[in-house]
Amino acid sequence: MKSFFKFFMTIIVCISLMVFLTTDTYANGTAGGTLITAGFDASVANTADTFGDLVVQYQAVSGGANIYATPASAANVNVSNIFGNQFSDTYLSTIVASGDTAWYSLTITNKGNASDTIFFDSSSFNFLGALGADSIQVSFWNAAQTAKITNTSMLAAEASEVVYVAVYFANGLNNGDSMNFIVRAIANNGLGGDTGGYIGANSTGYAGDGDDTILLSAEISSAIPAIYVSKSVQVDNTGLVGFDGDTANVVPGSVLLYSIRYDNDGDGSGYNVAIIAYIPENTDLDTATAAMTMPDTNNVGSVVIEFSNDGSTWSTSAPANVNRIRWTLTNPVLANNNSEGTDTVGVVDGDIQDADSGRFQYRVIVK
Repeated sequence: MKSFFKFFMTIIVCISLMVFLTTDTYANGTAGGTLITAGFDASVANTADTFGDLVVQYQAVSGGANIYATPASAANVNVSNIFGNQFSDTYLSTIVASGDTAWYSLTITNKGNASDTIFFDSSSFNFLGALGADSIQVSFWNAAQTAKITNTSMLAAEASEVVYVAVYFANGLNNGDSMNFIVRAIANNGLGGDTGGYIGANSTGYAGDGDDTILLSAEISSAIPAIYVSKSVQVDNTGLVGFDGDTANVVPGSVLLYSIRYDNDGDGSGYNVAIIAYIPENTDLDTATAAMTMPDTNNVGSVVIEFSNDGSTWSTSAPANVNRIRWTLTNPVLANNNSEGTDTVGVVDGDIQDADSGRFQYRVIVK
């Protein structure tokens, strides 16, 4: 019964995603307050000097002087304000640890034809597991994430603003607990937009999505990664010419091959993993491997290697006096402990490794 309920709720979530993550594109059109005029002189009498002007020219006698007739009053209409907005981003589930805050970056665009302040609210919370209303706190923040907000600034038509939704999750939640909720952007200074926009007589859509909505979701992960790292060195004197000493000795001109190994022995995946190696003094960098040389299958072909000489500026090509190398793993280091039956928890594995471990190498030449 419990499995059926979870399956049923999963279907509800998927349907909700299809409903709330579908947005249309609308034009904002002619600015609200614009006066559309017909039949008056803007500045020069008896001359059609503005769009919509009406001038009748005639003569009493053929070849006689021109006589002009103009309407006694103009036929004017004023374009009304319409309001609507649109979220440009969509989200699937975010993984967050108990006791942490999940941040969602949203971009809202004013799709009405008048400047507008757009307000935000949250509703329709759906909790699975031990999560409940007392387990979370939802707040809205400015683009710099420095101040809480309830609304955007005064956005001009077609202007956009980035806002953040922060969801704090209390401590003590269970692994796998999840939730989703709706964030609504309310147009017309919080009074509400023209619902769903509308289609003009020219078959063009106007006014955005009225009060646009987006479904946000998160899942609790109480699993913690534990990444261990080791470093080893080998001497390679095969490139020395005419050296008659012990080939095991490190001498000027020797090549040192360093191997860096990492191994995730935790029960959770490690995210945004970066490994920095400092090049030893009295050596010059020879080469560094960007390709994965061990079986971290989740990061094969997904490693960025960069170089620096000061630790603040990094480049994919080595600068002069390079003194450090950084490998950034663009995918999580998964927790696949004992996937090959050889994992030793708490230490970095040797040459026979699990898929939660990897190795990089770099070579230096002793000056």
